Amino acid sequence: MKTCAHVLAGVATAFLVAGCSSGDAPATRADLKPLSAALAMPVCSKDGWCWQRPSPQGNDLTGMWGVSATDAWVAGDGAMLHWDGVAWTLVSTAQDERFVAFWGSATNNQWALGSSNPDGNSLRFSVRQWDGSAWTVRYQAPDGVVLEGLWGTGPRDVWVAGSVSDWSGRGATVLLHWDGSGWTDTAGGRTGSAHAIWGTGPSDVWTGGDHLPLLHWDGNAWAEAPGEPIVPMTFWGSGPNDVWAGGFGGSPLHWDGQAWSKSAGEGVYSGIRSLWGSGPADVWGLADTSTVIHWDGLSWTVAWQMDTWQAFGAIWGSAANDVWIAADAGRMAHWDGTAWTLPDRTPGLNRVAGTGPTDVWAVGASVAHWDGTAWTDRVKGLESWVSAGQLSIDDFADVGPEDAWAVARAQTDLTTTSMVLHWDGRQWAKTSEQAGVALWAAGPSDLWMIEDLDNGSRIIRGDGATWAPLHDFAPDVFLRSLWGSGANDVWAVGTRTVANPAGGTLGLAIIVHWDGTAWSIQDAGLGDYAQLASIHGSGPSDVWAVGAGAATLHFNGTAWQQVAVPGVSGNTYLGRVYVVGPGDAWAIDQLERTGAIHWDGTTWSRVDTGSSGDLHDVYAVDGYAVVVGFRGGIVARVP
Repeated sequence: MKTCAHVLAGVATAFLVAGCSSGDAPATRADLKPLSAALAMPVCSKDGWCWQRPSPQGNDLTGMWGVSATDAWVAGDGAMLHWDGVAWTLVSTAQDERFVAFWGSATNNQWALGSSNPDGNSLRFSVRQWDGSAWTVRYQAPDGVVLEGLWGTGPRDVWVAGSVSDWSGRGATVLLHWDGSGWTDTAGGRTGSAHAIWGTGPSDVWTGGDHLPLLHWDGNAWAEAPGEPIVPMTFWGSGPNDVWAGGFGGSPLHWDGQAWSKSAGEGVYSGIRSLWGSGPADVWGLADTSTVIHWDGLSWTVAWQMDTWQAFGAIWGSAANDVWIAADAGRMAHWDGTAWTLPDRTPGLNRVAGTGPTDVWAVGASVAHWDGTAWTDRVKGLESWVSAGQLSIDDFADVGPEDAWAVARAQTDLTTTSMVLHWDGRQWAKTSEQAGVALWAAGPSDLWMIEDLDNGSRIIRGDGATWAPLHDFAPDVFLRSLWGSGANDVWAVGTRTVANPAGGTLGLAIIVHWDGTAWSIQDAGLGDYAQLASIHGSGPSDVWAVGAGAATLHFNGTAWQQVAVPGVSGNTYLGRVYVVGPGDAWAIDQLERTGAIHWDGTTWSRVDTGSSGDLHDVYAVDGYAVVVGFRGGIVARVP
């Protein structure tokens, strides 16, 4: 297990949210103050890839539980992390698995309800137990069974809730109980989707869901409970006569031992996903729209409104002054009784490029630069677009630390401005307005760009001051990526639209080449409706092109040849490729959870970057490699 202390310098700045009790106004961005990064130690995968942004990691987090302020656990997309009071460290990974629910009673008795998509078409659910060193699958759900809720009291008393999938939500209810040796179905022929399950002890368990009333288990059977209805997504209580149910249909309901009833509050909080409290007068809830609500014994109030589209996953605490929130994209907030601490929000990233391990750029909705020690935001000249969330850099050419180019869009509610940007070592400036799709630099004064037209693409060439058309491929040819080993050896890939003999049109993947004299176009030989998305190489006789359906082509200086990628589904979309040398190439799957794959000169193989998905681009040089994702994730392997 690694804690990756050597990449702490690359951690994004954390922030402190000014404290607000349940009676204060919700905290806003203006209340944020700096916080030491010591709360968030980056974590690394088994293959040595470490999260640099956000910290401690950027996978979705869906469940939390703990024993004390120095012994807490969180899990989400393919990862389980432990908090020892100082730092979060990665304990285990399961890259193919998304943890839907998470619960434990001890370090050596943790349970996760996971989903995977092995065939690319349907989800398969399983229940796993962690014994302190390894996961064991305790239940593999049949096809069509959806599992959502998980809870227990110990290693011989575990509950799982769900249903048989049905479009109406009225499939057979699944309520499984584990006694240490096997599972028993206790649903008793009921129908409806059970979303959550929780209790205070073996004979006091609650569940409910769509087309399923609130049900109580007394140790022998399930029975419908009286009172107000709700579609529960979560439960929590301090005892058998003080239980809360949150979900869809209004504010949390309360059970007083006799009936479920509505609670007082300043509004209706829809989509409550998680509840936790330290006692009857201190209960926290996570609602949709990133809202934190609090019960003080008298009423529910909005305690905090998170300023992001990211959804909350779970809340847990060890005491009234030690509460954690796990959310999408690895964001974790902490309440110390006075204030919330919140890692900085990371803008989405589309591209990563560089000239060496001490000169790497990550660009998208913002711009960051790596100098070999730390990531630094470099947005001077772009501040208004970045702060408003209007910038999208679609491609990037790095000539050097003081000379970089980008094709970008600035989008408002009414207009979209396509433009070319230049970095001169101090700030960014717009040099022209053109609808650039891809960019490649043969040198400081020799820039090549694919420009979108109404009915196709053209390639233009510039010297840094002016641009001139080089070749118009319209109509019906749409190019998406270009690269060259030199000004007389330039490649581009894309799609040509042709008539379909059966009617309509279809797309054919094409490869375009410039030999210094003329352009040539050839069919990639991938069949109808194929797409090539990216091309890159290390020299004239080592060029790779990748695309939809795990399409992977290699040019050896004479001819193109298809190369199989083992162990990936037909839904794989290889959106980017980067080639270091003949025995060292990388590709990124932008749709499925495959993530990064690596070519070692003989075969392509999957690499555990520690990211569960949402990757967009990769760059590698001299043993250093970095991938970026659309939610701002940066994961690197530092030699």
